[in-house]
Amino acid sequence: MDFSLLVIAVCAVLALALVVVFLVYGRSEGTFKFDIGGSAPRAAGGSDESAEKTFSSRLVGLAVAVGGVFTVLLGRLWSMQLVSSDDYAQQAESNRTRTVYTSAPRGRILDRNGEEIVGNRPSLTVVAESSVLDDEVEMQLLASLLGMPCQAVRRKIQDSSEGAQSARTVCVDVSRRVVAFIGEHPALFPGVSVQQRTQRSYPYGTLAAHVVGYTGVITDTQYQQAVEEGNTYDAEDNISGYKWSDTMGRSGLEAAFEEELRGKRGEETIYTDGTGTVTSTAVTTAPEEGHTIQTTLDSDLQRVANLSLEKNIQSNTDARDATSGA
Repeated sequence: MDFSLLVIAVCAVLALALVVVFLVYGRSEGTFKFDIGGSAPRAAGGSDESAEKTFSSRLVGLAVAVGGVFTVLLGRLWSMQLVSSDDYAQQAESNRTRTVYTSAPRGRILDRNGEEIVGNRPSLTVVAESSVLDDEVEMQLLASLLGMPCQAVRRKIQDSSEGAQSARTVCVDVSRRVVAFIGEHPALFPGVSVQQRTQRSYPYGTLAAHVVGYTGVITDTQYQQAVEEGNTYDAEDNISGYKWSDTMGRSGLEAAFEEELRGKRGEETIYTDGTGTVTSTAVTTAPEEGHTIQTTLDSDLQRVANLSLEKNIQSNTDARDATSGA
């Protein structure tokens, strides 16, 4: 609401009311009236139903109505400026600001000697703004470049689980060729960019996979459990709670030490204009990597055990039809 326009309107109404009051009461009237025809004077009053008297009565009524309107506007202005000013200021601020979330790298998992069993690696990720949905040609070009169906690209961009103003993840682990092409043709891909994020890495491959477990996007069951425990971002004063797009441990050490490994997401406040276009950004909170945990596993010993088991399975396949072991 533009308060200056409201003030101007109130002043205009007040000025009109003053003019009307002046027209009605500003002229001095004598006790006697003389008609222009030169007839004898008579006392003013009585039941004078002349056109002039009727017009004056209407002006008085108009002045009263205008005064009532002015009173209502003045009361509303006083309420908005003094009583509800904080509420309106908060609403205006919330309309022009949005929060974008940045995923935090998960903590590493080490063996007893400090060797990394599970870590993080950089991943080139193509992201797109929601406005790309309005350009069918751009989505077709992006789908062709990424080798994805156009409908899949559309669903990825429609997914707003990471935030209404956040860039939507379209494809992870893209090649340098894709990155170079997007960088060289910015006019073809407005609203599309490449970000460097992190993905889980396993330096020893499947070594101790049954122990370390794996991660995945939070499921409906896991999210409902987080809701029951009050451990969601929507809960009051729980900025580190889960969101629909979060990754969490599904099994093994990844699940058992979820709280220690997950880290804390970053938050960035962005400012938008009336059309939703981002005008400026301000980093509020940087993401914090999860804690590193050290296990009692010995990666060298585990590797020897794996090779020995594999060798024995292969040597006994024909005789005993062995396909697995422990």
